[in-house]
Amino acid sequence: MKYLKLFEQYGIGDIDYSEIFIDKLKEKFPNGVKCYHITTNDNVESIMRDGLLVNKAYRGNQIIHTLLGEYDIGRLTSNPMGHTVIEISFEPKDYYMFMPEENTYYIDEISDICDDGDCEDNLIYKQYMDVHPDLIGGDITFYEDLGPERLKIVEVDGKKV
Repeated sequence: MKYLKLFEQYGIGDIDYSEIFIDKLKEKFPNGVKCYHITTNDNVESIMRDGLLVNKAYRGNQIIHTLLGEYDIGRLTSNPMGHTVIEISFEPKDYYMFMPEENTYYIDEISDICDDGDCEDNLIYKQYMDVHPDLIGGDITFYEDLGPERLKIVEVDGKKV
């Protein structure tokens, strides 16, 4: 009974929230959207040359962390000095690449009723949309390389470029 109530509370069922998420992105950003990634200044040269590469560990991660839409430097880092903010451009055809950051939107108590990763991913998409109904400012990750043609430096050491 406890799990049934949780299931109903979080609205998990036959609805594919990843599709709803992509449809909402296309509706809100029909001409594309920007995401923002922060890195240390010593990573900038290789990132701008090679792109953001999933298999290269940035801060020990094997995924690329970004914020969707307008960025707030306070959300990107606790240390505003010695950093570069990189803007990443996406066209609507690329929205399938977006995944809300699991650790931010994951609800631990629900994992017991999800019998596979698809169920948990579905919940993560739903949680993202519940927290960010306008889709702006949320933590987004990518599991695919992002080429340098998408990238633009927008801030270095607290100064807009």
